[in-house]
Amino acid sequence: MPAWTPTHQQNLHMVVDCGRSITSDRSQSPAPSRKILVADEGNPNNRSALAAVRALSRGGYETLSTSTGRRTLASTSRLCDHALVVPSIHDPGWLDGVMEASKACLTVLPASDAAVVALGGPGAELVDKRVVSQRASRAGLAVPTESAFESLRDLVRALPSMTFPIVVKPAVKDGRGLRSVQSFHHPDAVERLPRDSGALVVQPFLAGDMRAVSGVVWKGQFAAVVHQRYIRLWPRTCGVASAAVTVVPDTELESRVLDVLGDYQGIFQVQLIGAHLLDINPRVYGSLPLAVASGANLPAVYCDLLGGRKLEAPKRAEPGVRYRWTEGDARALAGGVRAHDLSMAEAVRALRPRRRTAHSLEDVRDLKPLLLRGYNVVRRLR
Repeated sequence: MPAWTPTHQQNLHMVVDCGRSITSDRSQSPAPSRKILVADEGNPNNRSALAAVRALSRGGYETLSTSTGRRTLASTSRLCDHALVVPSIHDPGWLDGVMEASKACLTVLPASDAAVVALGGPGAELVDKRVVSQRASRAGLAVPTESAFESLRDLVRALPSMTFPIVVKPAVKDGRGLRSVQSFHHPDAVERLPRDSGALVVQPFLAGDMRAVSGVVWKGQFAAVVHQRYIRLWPRTCGVASAAVTVVPDTELESRVLDVLGDYQGIFQVQLIGAHLLDINPRVYGSLPLAVASGANLPAVYCDLLGGRKLEAPKRAEPGVRYRWTEGDARALAGGVRAHDLSMAEAVRALRPRRRTAHSLEDVRDLKPLLLRGYNVVRRLR
């Protein structure tokens, strides 16, 4: 896939470099083949963007991350070389700024679904759960039965005919409307959703083991593959991985995943519960440190291919490597104790440090993101 090319009228924007504000200038930029822009909506707590910055730095790349003026986990990292200050992702100036900055970059790596949609690049259709459901069915993968609604009002009208519990998802996670996946055990709770929730998809709540296949796909082949099993989630019912471990590959599943991805090229994560495909993330994602620690640095592999490296045998993650998002995992374990699913002793044992564990935030060589997250938590509590 070629690097992103500007297609919009550009606005003046500023790049913050080592505490100084300077106007972006291509003549001052390093070699384009080693500079990567990690873009999201400026979420100060986006762990996906931080993971991408750290992985790219480890792969020898220079990084630039987006910010709306507030410090983010990624922009605070000592491994982030520049922070691009942009408006809200729903402001045309966001795309203008990203496209202007991309002139000096090899590519742009979206770090959220909203960024995937805003950029309109490869994989944007995979953010639409209705499209994913159709593709998965054609590839022979089971998908949860689902119903689509254009608005919350339409959903509320259909509630009397539904069997609970259910899961409600935004049809397209573009940063508007409903922001996250939520589970409900009673119709009254659904009616309390925001009226501007946008188009929604409803699925039955599925219980079972959650897993994921992640990697890099290039010209219809895998350049890297990671299989992981989720140990715990936060939030507990409809959340993201707070603890996970790499497992032995399921090669039959891999061939079906290739069919679902179609002609997409880039970094991906396909999430499943049991035999059912739930979601596709055509971007960097939160548990990316697990892939890097297990031998598959997905951002570096992808950017190396963009830079001209020939496709070789796919890099495969080593089984048995663990991942922990400590904050989320502590909350997940505390929730398990409150729900009487775990004893206090079991929760303490589960939270103890383990060897060969990749962490979402904690890194003794890069402490500022962890400190920023702590500051944001204290500020919110106050």
